[in-house]
Formats: sequence, C-alpha cells, structure tokens
Amino acid sequence: MSDRTADQGRASRDRQDFDRATAGWLRFRGCDAPSNAVRVQNHGMTEHSPDYIRSLNNAERILGFSLAPFVDPRPSEPANAYDFTRIATEHAFNDAWPRTDHLDLRTRALVSVTITASLGILEPLRGQLRIALYNGVTKEEIVEAFIQMAVYAGVARAFDSYSVAREVFAEYDEARGAAATDDD
Repeated sequence: MSDRTADQGRASRDRQDFDRATAGWLRFRGCDAPSNAVRVQNHGMTEHSPDYIRSLNNAERILGFSLAPFVDPRPSEPANAYDFTRIATEHAFNDAWPRTDHLDLRTRALVSVTITASLGILEPLRGQLRIALYNGVTKEEIVEAFIQMAVYAGVARAFDSYSVAREVFAEYDEARGAAATDDD
C-alpha cells in the first residue's frame, strides 16, 4: 500500500470517527445529530434560492451539521437580516470553500484557522478549528500553525488563540469519547 493510500485510509477513518464524535458533541449541546439533507428553517421570511440551498448543503458537508438553524433569522430580527446571512453564507460556502482545484478542503481549513487566529477573532476561530478537525487536520498540524503564527502575528495573539484551541481539542476528545461509548 502506498503512503498516499494509507494516508487517505487514515483520513477516511478519522473522518468517520469525527462524524460520530460530532454527533455526540451535538447531542451533548442539545442539538440534533447531523443530517444528510439541509433542514431549512427560515421562519417564513422568504423562499430560499437555489444558490442559498446549495451553499447550505456545501456548509453541511464541510461542517458535518446543518448551518441553517444558526444563520436563518429569528422572528425578532429585521427583514434584511435574511439578506445578510444569505449573502455571507453564499459567499463563504458557494464562492470560497468549494474551490478545491488548488487548495484542498483540509488545507483551506488550516488556512482559515490561521487567518482567524491571526486576526484575534476568537469565536469564529472556535468554528474554524471545528471545521479543520472535522476535515482531517490533526491537532499537531494546528499547533504547528500556531507556532508559525507566533513568529509573524505575535506570541500574545498566538497564546490567546491557542487557549481557544485547547478548549476545542478538549471538546473534540470528549465528543470522540461519547461517540466511542455510543458504538458499544
């Protein structure tokens, strides 16, 4: 077996393990487990366009769970909130993430971790770390990105960001443990 085939097999097993872990993590957080289809909940605001539905489907493949409950406006929000979330979601998940001709999804996820960490936007970093782990980036690779980031974006920023990574690593391990328990 070639090294590349072994790596692909390991990545596939890691992805399956993380799928189970994500389901456990979502149950732990009181959410539904990931589905294979987008559950659209737009609160009667407007019909979803095909592009928006495609972006939600792409997001679900990348995240492992439906993004719709998190981006669809609530009844208390103004009518143009739907425009904001639709535009942002389509831009990210139709225009950027699917571009795999030159950067694969795994690499794109690690780049996104580094960007959000360098900018110091810690809550989005939490989501990018989850995406990276879900798409086969290892914890060790993430640590290496923080080492590199410390040189160019500053040690203080890297430490702040790494504190978020520690929390995500712990919840990842906890969810993997819950998924392993579910399999028994």
